[in-house]
Amino acid sequence: MASLRARYQKANLRKPQFIRTRPVVSLQFTSAKGKLTFQYSTGIAADEILRFHPEFRSMLEDIKRQGWKYLYIETRGRATGELDLEKAPCKFMWNARGYFLEIEIGPVGPTIIDVPEVEEFRINVSTRSFPRAATVDLSKGIVTYLHEAFWGWQKEREKDLRKLSECKEVYEVARWLIDVKKQRLSEGYDGERYKELCKLLE
Repeated sequence: MASLRARYQKANLRKPQFIRTRPVVSLQFTSAKGKLTFQYSTGIAADEILRFHPEFRSMLEDIKRQGWKYLYIETRGRATGELDLEKAPCKFMWNARGYFLEIEIGPVGPTIIDVPEVEEFRINVSTRSFPRAATVDLSKGIVTYLHEAFWGWQKEREKDLRKLSECKEVYEVARWLIDVKKQRLSEGYDGERYKELCKLLE
């Protein structure tokens, strides 16, 4: 009987329970003062990018000299921002893992003091007939779009003067961007087909 009781007690032994506790946090409400500088990736107004990267401006001026127009589509980059903190409310916290600062900035965002990297500067090139004859990302030097009036051209359509005129409008933009300004045609397009069409339209 004693051995049975011992086995029963052994079988019902409970394992030690480990309770996970959160690290103790110390918190102070205070205010921040001074300048905070940091880098972040964000959409940036085209004028801001041009302020730090005037090399894009010459390309835009060249587009206008061709008699075309351009429209900004997407302009992004890595910006260096600066915040002028004047008695900004903040929380200063620390625990076993380290120190933390939570600042209430308010409605005024950071001032951009530099754009060290342009991630995207995409524009549409507009002609007389097409608001979007082509799209080019100047930051990468890639033509990402050419209007179907160019790609759909066939030699049999030469007698259709309106179609021919529209096709040549896009062709002139494409030839200027790719052959003169050395922008690359996107890999999504057929480079050989582009060359064939250019020969037909020369």
